[in-house]
Amino acid sequence: MYFASFLEHVYVDPKLVGSVTAVLVVVLVAATFCTVRIVKRLRYRLDPTQLFKEVLEDIVGSEKMEPWLKKRRDLYLDELIGEGEFGHVRKGVLREDRQQAVIVAAKTLSQR
Repeated sequence: MYFASFLEHVYVDPKLVGSVTAVLVVVLVAATFCTVRIVKRLRYRLDPTQLFKEVLEDIVGSEKMEPWLKKRRDLYLDELIGEGEFGHVRKGVLREDRQQAVIVAAKTLSQR
């Protein structure tokens, strides 16, 4: 490519035009994607307690959690060992059928 006046014909490499066009399209698509994502995130702001509730509902209703769910009658709660934003943590003993007792930390949700 060389400098020329407006009246002269200028050779432009088609590969260069295609490359520049492709880069501009990719940058435009990426910018649009980021903008849409930021706008959606700003619109859908949840209260942390609401977010925790939704996540907990997903987990408890999930089949993956079935092996981890324990019967209340097998759990003996003891002293309060901590308190957080969502509830209390108590020391407990979990004793299931024909298994050794295990000391656990039982997390309970508050009624907020």
